[in-house]
Amino acid sequence: MKKIKSVVLAMMMVVVLALPVMAGEVPVNTTQTNSPQIELVDTKAPKTVKAKAVSSSQIKIGWSKVVGADYYLVYHCYEEDGASILLVNTDGTNKFAWNGDYSANVYGIQPSTTVYFMVCAVKNGYMSPFTKVVKATTLRPSKSDQIAAMRAQEIVAPVGSTLTINARISNLIIELQIHKLKYESNTTFKRIVQGMIIQGSNLTLKAKQYNSIATQVMRGSMKDDKAIEQLQALSLTR
Repeated sequence: MKKIKSVVLAMMMVVVLALPVMAGEVPVNTTQTNSPQIELVDTKAPKTVKAKAVSSSQIKIGWSKVVGADYYLVYHCYEEDGASILLVNTDGTNKFAWNGDYSANVYGIQPSTTVYFMVCAVKNGYMSPFTKVVKATTLRPSKSDQIAAMRAQEIVAPVGSTLTINARISNLIIELQIHKLKYESNTTFKRIVQGMIIQGSNLTLKAKQYNSIATQVMRGSMKDDKAIEQLQALSLTR
């Protein structure tokens, strides 16, 4: 069989999409200047391949070992019939070693996202057929993950500053969104809201409106959705 090292397979793309790959792999949006340029021949493919979601942002990929294989190529895409794209390793190539049960990890995927994978082996410069396509869907983020992400957006402003009202409104919206997750108890939520109320503030009319909404939420006379809607409108008021 003739070995052609300069042929580029039609399904091989030279730009990696924005998908961070295996720990130890190069960052996303990396141009593949050294993609394997090999011809498809009768090298044996891995008999099995599998993908498993580890978290809301990580999937691991495994395949069976091919005796004598020099390395493996791992392809991914976001649509079952979409164009497959090579994952890139830390050395800037697409070469992956077989490391047991799972040999590659993909990080930084959005929650509840399905990714499709297939693998082929390379031996003596020749590429095997592809394995079957497998897929895995990242998990939904846990409540604690969602809460951590929400609270990371908190706006801090010194008490008494002219920024206090909008800052506290933004914080209360975050706490209301957390409350909607049914994670915080009513007692905890009321304590959080009460601690944010500007007692006796006369900064602006906005402060009084804020106090009114916060008090109604604390008393349970206003639903979370309605409070969020009013607070968002209030924070835009000049």
